[in-house]
Amino acid sequence: MRNKSIYFDTNAILDMSQLDNPLRKRRVGVTHERVRQLKRLVAQGKLTVLVSVCQVQELAEGLLSRNPSVSLETVRKDMRFFRGIVCRDGLIEENSSDIVRTDMQRCLAGQEAASHLISAEEVLGLLDTALEVRTLSDLLSWLDAFGQAHANTVRYKKHFDGCRDDFRQERAQLAATSPEESNPSEKEAWDRVWDVVTASTVRCLAAKLGVAEQLDDLQVCRLLKVKSVRLVAGYRASYLYELWFPEKGSHRRRSQGDYGDQMHAIFASTADVFVAGDIRFVELLNRIPNRGVRVLSLPDFLSHL
Repeated sequence: MRNKSIYFDTNAILDMSQLDNPLRKRRVGVTHERVRQLKRLVAQGKLTVLVSVCQVQELAEGLLSRNPSVSLETVRKDMRFFRGIVCRDGLIEENSSDIVRTDMQRCLAGQEAASHLISAEEVLGLLDTALEVRTLSDLLSWLDAFGQAHANTVRYKKHFDGCRDDFRQERAQLAATSPEESNPSEKEAWDRVWDVVTASTVRCLAAKLGVAEQLDDLQVCRLLKVKSVRLVAGYRASYLYELWFPEKGSHRRRSQGDYGDQMHAIFASTADVFVAGDIRFVELLNRIPNRGVRVLSLPDFLSHL
């Protein structure tokens, strides 16, 4: 795996940076030698690791959790590790809403997709500042200032919250379009959820993001070919599929990290390869057909280096 752009979710970063932490569960296949190989390939310019503000914020906010494996020193170690592998020209635009909005607008205008990568110098500088703090209060002050400077990172969550209003309507639509048999095959169930939820999500986001109040079926199909749109709509379809058909999925329950996963999926659309630390997240995204991005668990990714 060479000359590829890589985006890691925060769990994958932690699994690599905390290999020596006895309080953190160690992943099979994640070894010091494989992590060193990753660092070598990055240093040689054979892999480009992208960075988002979302990752930096989640690394720092780990200190606010009650996890006994998290301390000031572990957070600084996580940031030091991440600082050492990211590319200086690999910052993804911080607002995931803007990524989806821009991609939608360009698609409907018949334009090619835009690059969402800009210089990472500012974020790398912020990471350098975080590495200099020596007390918990200083890091919390840094996190507060960071959050104020990058408040737009939470805007997408509000847009996605708005799309949740269609949940019952989608469920009713799914029931109305389903044949009378009560036990569809896995493929039949997934195809029905995909058709209903992706179309509903695309229309909802287009309205919430100010792209278009209404879309016809052809426009929806065109937008679903755009990588960021397909990943965000497909993630939601895969997520709801497991909630609505637990006997066919992995008995998923709602969790606090679901919205963070949604944002990482959008950021991942800018990369060639997305690496996740949570195997259930990998399974959710790999259910999406024609994703346009390779999705791997961290052990699988490291084994391909």
